Amino acid sequence: MESLLLITHEYPINKGDSSFIKNEIPYLASNFDKIHILCKGIIKDKNEILAIPDNCSVNFIKRKYNIISIIIFIIQTIFNSILYLEINQFLKDKKKSFKTLSFILSYLFKAIVTKKHIMDIVKKDKNISIIYTYWYYNESLGALLYKKLNNKIKCITRAHGYDVHLFENKYNYQPYKIWMDKNIDKIFFASQYLCDYYKKIFAKSGLNKYITMPLGIINNSDICKIKKNNDVFILLSCSYIVPRKRINLIIEALSYINDINIHWIHIGNDPDTDNILSIADELLKTKNNISYDFKGLMSSEQIMQFYNENYIDFFISTTEAEGGRPVSINEAMSFGIPIIATNTGGIPELIENIGILIDVNCKAIEISESIINFYNLFDDTKLSIRHKTRLFWENNCNAESNYPKFINEIKLLSNN
Repeated sequence: MESLLLITHEYPINKGDSSFIKNEIPYLASNFDKIHILCKGIIKDKNEILAIPDNCSVNFIKRKYNIISIIIFIIQTIFNSILYLEINQFLKDKKKSFKTLSFILSYLFKAIVTKKHIMDIVKKDKNISIIYTYWYYNESLGALLYKKLNNKIKCITRAHGYDVHLFENKYNYQPYKIWMDKNIDKIFFASQYLCDYYKKIFAKSGLNKYITMPLGIINNSDICKIKKNNDVFILLSCSYIVPRKRINLIIEALSYINDINIHWIHIGNDPDTDNILSIADELLKTKNNISYDFKGLMSSEQIMQFYNENYIDFFISTTEAEGGRPVSINEAMSFGIPIIATNTGGIPELIENIGILIDVNCKAIEISESIINFYNLFDDTKLSIRHKTRLFWENNCNAESNYPKFINEIKLLSNN
């Protein structure tokens, strides 16, 4: 008998990392006798919970504790030796501030709370051999604190972007990474770019600890068979509407185009939606050749169904930063949809030879030129790009090949 403990942010609540993990969990479940899921998320509605494999069970991290428990957690935080190692590291930082110090304390406090939950789960199942954190964050620190008490346990993590990048953290600081790096067994990076970034800044261990292991998409459909509408050129973007995704650049780029009938579809929403809608109304409402449709939030299943039922000429992303190989781009590529995207993070690893890369610091007018250039390609060339895009996805981004590779790495570690 062999069990695994998986720590998530939201899964199996139907949001956030669930859109990634639900493709992976069947592979984990078929290779371990038991999967214990420890979720950090908050349930607002029981109907939000996804169905999970029969050999999986779910635990949620408590949000409320009695005063005695809180005092114990605080004492364990203040008198933990790694806190002082991190403070020493923090004092070397040129941008040190009281807020960052507060973040360091809070990070360790949450790790200690996580460690308590891990201890409770492992007490009930002595067959747990691996703790797998889906994000390289304070839960990873909690797992490693537990590992100090039980060195038979192996600890592994995935790293995606915000959990590694300094610039994606509002404090421009990633606490405890150097200590975690020395003690963790394996780190699986969502892209080669992120792996290289990490090794440059944090790595203090042997290189065999760091593995590039992209996520995978499940798609049993082929390239979309829906007939193309020759009267309208359809482009689509899919992301949260937050400043980092720079949806405003797409709007500005479309405002420069006058001779092509374009219908732009955006999937996704967030706090910046109203602002983006007002920019779209201001710049595009009077343009007879441009129409647009904001679809709002859609599940990954709804997105895949939409791609299967609608012909999309190309997918566009103007994000200013990425860590891994974006799932949104993977989903589009699985239907052979050509990609125009900024040259950042793991995106070039996906489209460098088959899509159109635009400079991350480009102006909107340059994006409009890329759209026009793609539009002007011969139909045979566009069709060839669609087939190459689909083929690349099959060979590099397909869950049916990527997740067995990941499971094999876990099993090798477990056997050792």
